Parts: sequence; C-alpha cells; structure tokens
Amino acid sequence: MHRSQKKPPNQQTLGAAKTMEDKTPPPQPPHQNDPYYNTTQASKYLGNTPLSSIRQYTAQRRLPCYKPGKIVLYRKSDLDAFVQASHRKSIAQLTQGLEQKRQELSGPTTGGAVKGKGSRS
Repeated sequence: MHRSQKKPPNQQTLGAAKTMEDKTPPPQPPHQNDPYYNTTQASKYLGNTPLSSIRQYTAQRRLPCYKPGKIVLYRKSDLDAFVQASHRKSIAQLTQGLEQKRQELSGPTTGGAVKGKGSRS
C-alpha cells in the first residue's frame, strides 16, 4: 500500500469514538446573549469612535478583546463596561456628591457636647 492511500478506519475504533461522542454534551457558547463585535462594529457601537482609537485602547489593554485566530472581537458587555468606566461626572453631579459627603461627615447635630475619648466625666 502506498503512502497516498489511507487505510479505512477500523470499525472497532470508529464505534468507540462514536460512543465517546455520544456521552459528551455539545459545547455551548459561553455568552449566548452577549454578542461579539468586530472592530468596525465596535466602532459604530461606541458612537463612531475612530478605529485607531479602538486599536489603541486594545493595545493598552484598556478595552478587553478576544482573538480567536487573527480576528479581534469585542463583547458587547465589555464595550458597555468600558463606556461606564470612562464616564465623567458633571459639575452639578460633583457638587451634589460633595454636599452628601459633608452631611455624612458632619452627622446629626446635637445641642450638647459629645462625650468621647479625652473628655472627663
């Protein structure tokens, strides 16, 4: 028999492989409801962000990606998290946050002196 000719698979081996396949459940996509976008789609999803910026964020590891082979893919949830992390508060939001912190730190005002460490009874 020449090298170019292949032997037919052994029926016993084929049967064993088939029973192994039957026992293994089919693989499920890890994020079935979380679609993947290529770089162009991710750019459009992020409001027409330049492709060079997407690639730069990816190279800086600020934007997670998946590379099954040569193609670069981005999960929708990762893009949403990236946008949320990049959110900058307005002056009104910052002022409101400061007022809340001041109120938390000042605590409820009581008429008398507070006994604590260092005060004598």
